[in-house]
Amino acid sequence: ANPAVEACCVVGANYPQHAHLDPRVAAHDFSRMAEAGLDAVRVLVPWRDLQPQPESIDADALERLAALIAQAQGAGLRVLPALAGTLDGSDLMPPWARSLPDLYAGPLLDAQVTLAAAVAERLREHAAAIVAWDVAHEFSRVRPPRPGKVTTGEHGSAPVSEPEVAAWSRAVAQPFRTARIPVTAGT
Repeated sequence: ANPAVEACCVVGANYPQHAHLDPRVAAHDFSRMAEAGLDAVRVLVPWRDLQPQPESIDADALERLAALIAQAQGAGLRVLPALAGTLDGSDLMPPWARSLPDLYAGPLLDAQVTLAAAVAERLREHAAAIVAWDVAHEFSRVRPPRPGKVTTGEHGSAPVSEPEVAAWSRAVAQPFRTARIPVTAGT
């Protein structure tokens, strides 16, 4: 093992969290990750499971998330919770959100801030286990598609300006800043 790499790098894996995840399976998976030498896990937090309506958070889903984080922590792993609207083309957004036109402003932004605040508050007790927050996995895939043909290698979403993305990321990241844990957007 290279001590310089161990001192500066976190090595981990993605782990999809969902409503029907058996806690025993997760505990086993986290234990195996730790045994394999990983020291972190990126837990994808499906938006659709946590926020059934714009102003409401599903308390049971939030408790499942907290239990999952505790299991990872118990296995000796640090966690990077990633709020997810999409995953490899799968839509993880709540059904009500699909009809709103803009992820980056208005009611959809307000709902994301509500979600971020609820997740940050509930996971506060696990702050020591959180290596960073990711406020939106694959957020660039959520904007309506561009009209016309998209060429190979070109992203299909309509473009977003830097000021729009900056304002959006500041708003969604704000609830996570109180714990002084790094925040990223769109890993």
